[in-house]
Order: sequence, then C-alpha cells, then structure tokens
Amino acid sequence: MAVDGGAARQGDRGDARANAHLADAAQRNARLLGPATPVGVRLQTMSDFLTRVGRDLTRSAEHWRQVYST
Repeated sequence: MAVDGGAARQGDRGDARANAHLADAAQRNARLLGPATPVGVRLQTMSDFLTRVGRDLTRSAEHWRQVYST
C-alpha cells in the first residue's frame, strides 16, 4: 500500500503537535502542583522526555522525507 507523501507529512506534523501539547500540559501541571513535589518532578520529567521525543520525531521525519524524495 502506498501512502501519499503529503498525507504522511500531515500525519508527522500532527503527531509532533500532539506530542508538543502533551509536553506543554505536563509542564504547566508540574508548575501548578509544585516543581519540588513528587508529582511535579514526574510531570516535569515527562515534559522533558516528550519534548525530546517530539524533536527527534520531527528531525527523523525530515531526514527520511529527504532520503525517499531522491
């Protein structure tokens, strides 16, 4: 089954946006609950992780788009 390149890009962008929203929500709630509380620490760690995963996802998607476009 072939996937349209535009559809794949939109899917990648949607995934990255959803990931960014989750990271932002975790960070907001970490601040709200207190960065020194156990749950605040876990939420901040989750936010950091999701932010890094989102960057990696975006970078990897761009790399593979370039590879497959040639």
